Amino acid sequence: VGAGSGAPGRPPSPPGPAHTGYRAPDGAARPGADASSVPDDAQKSFTQGMSDDLLDQLVAQLQTQYAVSVDQAAVAQALAQ
Repeated sequence: VGAGSGAPGRPPSPPGPAHTGYRAPDGAARPGADASSVPDDAQKSFTQGMSDDLLDQLVAQLQTQYAVSVDQAAVAQALAQ
């Protein structure tokens, strides 16, 4: 993301094609790991967050394709019920 070879926090890159390896921190997901080790509340929170993000993306895409406006009075009425 904009930091070149030798930038602070990055080791100098060797000339030519190279691969950089990173060590996963302890407790990071391992190959073959599944969601059973994740607490239920964290799974629900993650699922809700993903759903919200997808809905936001859909709304943003639709707003670029169609002229839309929000009827704030209707929203307020719906939320009041």
